[in-house]
Amino acid sequence: MKILKELWDTFRKPLLVVGIFGVLFFVIGTVIPAIRDLVISQSPIVGIEATNDKEYSKSSTIKPSDFEIFAKHENGKKTKINDKGIKLSPTKPNFVGAETEVTLTKDKWECTVKVKNKRDKIAEFECGKPNKKDVKATIFNNGELAFTGQGDILIYPDNEYPWLTYQGDIPITSVTFGKEVKPVYMDGFFSGLENLSYVDTLPNSVESLDGAFSECIALKEAPDLMTCTNLLNMNAAFEKSALEKAPKIPASVKNMDYCFAGCVDLKEGADMSEATGVLKAEGLYSGCVTLNKGDLPPNVKIIASAFEQCINLKQMPAIPETVEVMNSTFQGASSMIETSAIPASVQDVSNCFEGCTKIKGTLTVNGNPSRYSGFLMNAATATNIDLQGNSIMLDILAQESEENPNITVNGRTPNYELSYNDLNF
Repeated sequence: MKILKELWDTFRKPLLVVGIFGVLFFVIGTVIPAIRDLVISQSPIVGIEATNDKEYSKSSTIKPSDFEIFAKHENGKKTKINDKGIKLSPTKPNFVGAETEVTLTKDKWECTVKVKNKRDKIAEFECGKPNKKDVKATIFNNGELAFTGQGDILIYPDNEYPWLTYQGDIPITSVTFGKEVKPVYMDGFFSGLENLSYVDTLPNSVESLDGAFSECIALKEAPDLMTCTNLLNMNAAFEKSALEKAPKIPASVKNMDYCFAGCVDLKEGADMSEATGVLKAEGLYSGCVTLNKGDLPPNVKIIASAFEQCINLKQMPAIPETVEVMNSTFQGASSMIETSAIPASVQDVSNCFEGCTKIKGTLTVNGNPSRYSGFLMNAATATNIDLQGNSIMLDILAQESEENPNITVNGRTPNYELSYNDLNF
């Protein structure tokens, strides 16, 4: 006991000093902040704010606990709050770009925070025109191909673009464009990129997309084209791609030959309501075997093979009065039942309905085409179709069915003795 007493006498003052300082630190570090926060919390909340320094990979989830969240008070002070009741949107990082903007909501308050996307550069190509350094095409480890810089993009011979010939381990899954990147011709730009599934809105400078997304077998939805007010050429733009949803077509477009040909998953055609500039649409939906609906551009002239082999198309779309060429337009559309009128302007209907085995009802023909061989070959094999209209060639057209008894002219058997030369043009 004596030893303990001597130790106590020796260390009593230092211990008292340490104790006093401990109490002071506790008061300063805990009690005073608690009192301060209590006082601040009595002031009404006017909003919330948050910070987040984390970096998110493509597959990660953004959680409320990742954020440091503060309540903003009327008196201008802030207090830290927990993440209870916090809702986030979105909870997954953007699969393109350097940041994701996340909205945090708690009760009636909300704020937005930009969080970092994990996006490391793995390859970069200079591709500006006329100066290569002006535009760069960068491939990131999240699969994004980003065009940045300023100006036009260089055209490569035989479409051997460096991002198409790149042999890296990371496949390109998305494409984005900087605001100042202004390509004019994008012919074949992304042709054959088998993993490409997302394309950002295209620059409004683009004039041609010939084959731009052909054989992109993972691309189910097209980019928005309505800002592309200079776009003229969409020939084969999405040919043999995986499109399930077609884009709306802008008024500036003139050519759409084979634009969606071979898109076997496309069930409904593009919105053509504003596509007043389109004059050529040969093979437009050729080989779209699941297509069940598709309209034509309002002023189009050439629709040869436009719906060829569209075996699930049941209703023939309205044919614009401007159409001149309809050879093989519905060839092989074996499920088509309902027909629409062929306008007086049409000059070629060769093989137009060949293989349309189920058409029935009335087929109105108002023109006198000079080319008509195979017009109704192997058509209406078990149904009845009656040719009517202002054409003086109805009997001649009916003859192009190898005397099919199911085909009549104005309700009567066609005159098989009449020849084209007998008509008075």
